[in-house]
Amino acid sequence: MARAAILSSEEVRAYWRAHSARYAAIDSRADPEGLTNVCKPGAPLWLNRFFAHFQRVSMARALAATGPVRNLRALDLGCGTGRWARWLSKLGARVVGVDIQREAVRAAQGVARHKDSACGPDGSAARYGEMSADTLGFRDGAFDLVVSVTVLQHVPPAVRAQTVAELFRVLSPGGRVVAHEGGRPPSGRAPALFPLREEGWLALFRQAGLEAAYVAGTQYSPLLPWAQRGEALVRRCLDRGRRKAAHSPVDLVAETARANRRMGWITRLAVIASYPLEHFCAAVLPRRAATFCTMVFRKPAGGAP
Repeated sequence: MARAAILSSEEVRAYWRAHSARYAAIDSRADPEGLTNVCKPGAPLWLNRFFAHFQRVSMARALAATGPVRNLRALDLGCGTGRWARWLSKLGARVVGVDIQREAVRAAQGVARHKDSACGPDGSAARYGEMSADTLGFRDGAFDLVVSVTVLQHVPPAVRAQTVAELFRVLSPGGRVVAHEGGRPPSGRAPALFPLREEGWLALFRQAGLEAAYVAGTQYSPLLPWAQRGEALVRRCLDRGRRKAAHSPVDLVAETARANRRMGWITRLAVIASYPLEHFCAAVLPRRAATFCTMVFRKPAGGAP
């Protein structure tokens, strides 16, 4: 399927407002990490838990390879309902989470009021606020660590360099940005997704003055694209003549939800097989074969705060 026209920055904001209205109010008992909001919207939990598992593995490795987290001032960029902010809090960081999804921020704040699930070892809970990634309302050098998990890939190209410059600004000298972002152009309709290949991300951060300290490929998942293409083909055959083209951001959110909700047994079998296969692929395949890349960038110790 041909890719839809890329949305403008304002259309992307409208897309995320529609997304937030649909997905921020999540049943925390069935989906405690709010994966429906931040992985594949509306997809079955067994699929989102697969993606979340390997995101957590890759992020843990990146942090372990580049330094401790305890007592750091951390920013969870695009925090959604707060899963990474809570994780960082439990590692001992003092965390602030920000997102443009108002309803998601409110959901994260609600979870934060339950101390047993949101606090770090020192008893401190993450704090949350509504904020756009390209205009962060923090002083220079406010954070020692910034985490972005599949957030920068949703920033429109027109403001992407400005967003990374903001990360540089709010980062303290010697601080780190840990980014887990798409490393392969998407297939099909993904107008609110703007991934770069590894070399593109490295160049973007380098231009902002940040130095690469760690790069790893993650989420190879060779079976999933074929399974999802097979199911998409079946859907197109069944829906022929009944589908309408999605034009508005609200339509795009609904179309994505409809497609993800209908992941079936072909994809589920591929997911089951992919858990052990993922480790094998990571051991033998080059980074460029991965769907995502996990990167750590440092602000030079002598850099301006």
